[in-house]
Amino acid sequence: MDPQERNRAVECLKRTRDELIAAVQGLSESQMRFKPGPDRWSVADTLEHLAKSEDMVQRRVLHGLANSPAPPADHDRAKVDELMLTRIPLRTRKVEAPASVRPEGACTSAESLERFLASRAQSIATAEAAPGLREHAWDSPFGTKLDAYQWLLFNASHSERHTQQILELKSEADFPTK
Repeated sequence: MDPQERNRAVECLKRTRDELIAAVQGLSESQMRFKPGPDRWSVADTLEHLAKSEDMVQRRVLHGLANSPAPPADHDRAKVDELMLTRIPLRTRKVEAPASVRPEGACTSAESLERFLASRAQSIATAEAAPGLREHAWDSPFGTKLDAYQWLLFNASHSERHTQQILELKSEADFPTK
C-alpha cells in the first residue's frame, strides 16, 4: 500500500468524523429524538446505528488482518475503492440495516457519539499504521470481497451517508427549534 492510499483513508475518516460532529453539535434532546414518521430514524437512532456499525466493522478489520486470505487475483482495487467512496454515501436508495446494527434506544445520544468517536479513533489508528491493509480480503454484502483498506473506506462513507441523513432530518419543516 502506498502512502497516498494510507493518507486518503485517514483523511476520509477524519473528515467524515468532523462532519458528523458538526451535524449534531448543539442539538437538544428533543431535536435528537425527533422522528418525522414512525418508520424513520431520529438523530439519536442514527448515532446509535453509526456507533454499532463503526465498532463492528473495526473489529472485523482487525480480525480480517489476522485471519483472512489475500484478495482474489482479479480483485480490482481501484474500482472497489471508488465504489466505497462514491456509491455508499448516495442516499438515492434506501438500505435496510442488519439487525445487529439497528438502533434499540439502549444508549443516550451522548453515549452513542462517544462510542462512535472511540471506534473512529481506532479506525484512524488502523489506517495510519496497520500493515497489510491491502493483503487481506473477505466477503461483503456488496457482491465482492473487500480488503481491510476498503472496509475502512466503507466506515468513512457510511458515516458520510448518515450525516447527510441527519442534515435532512434537521431540514424537516417540523424539526424542533429547541
